[in-house]
Amino acid sequence: MSHKERRHKEREDMKQMIADAAVDLIIKDGYENMSIRKIANIIEYSPTTIYNYYPDKAAIISYMVEGVQNKIVAECKRIITENSSLSADKVLILCINAYLQCIVKEPQMGKAILLSGAVLFTEEDNDEDMIDSGKALMSSLLQKGEAQGMFRKLDENITLIILTSLLGFALSSIENQLYALDDYDHLVSVFSDMILRGILNNDFFNGRVECL
Repeated sequence: MSHKERRHKEREDMKQMIADAAVDLIIKDGYENMSIRKIANIIEYSPTTIYNYYPDKAAIISYMVEGVQNKIVAECKRIITENSSLSADKVLILCINAYLQCIVKEPQMGKAILLSGAVLFTEEDNDEDMIDSGKALMSSLLQKGEAQGMFRKLDENITLIILTSLLGFALSSIENQLYALDDYDHLVSVFSDMILRGILNNDFFNGRVECL
């Protein structure tokens, strides 16, 4: 490992340690009561040191959100690439499942994001032309399905509506610890199927939907 790579790793490790301390504080005391000074006390560094990594506590939340978003996007891109032969509806289901599973893999982080009031892939994520945009990936899948006739004519806001619905289900799963249930995968499957049925062009499938 080069000196530059080592320095980068050390910086990322420090940012993660700060974020982990912030998660603990948010869950314990709430976002409004979380402060740079309290984080500094937990990790035993000075507040000045923390400011070298984050300008304020909102930046720590942004770091958490970006990390979760990047994991979701990376997994969905992998799914899309590895399943290029599948129809749009099948790939959409796989991506929806990946979204929901990625968030609950780190329930404490997800809960902290929820309590902070931050959200994932909302109207603020306007850079839909970028390949790494979560909204762009979802929009692309929906447009593909619509072009193939699998999905009905969709409203221009459908991407945001679906992503918001997914976020609500995932964060509710964390808040109510549904992710710990033995049948959580089944709950995800039912929710995914509900979303898909809401956009399917049933005339195209002629009964195939019962097999989904």
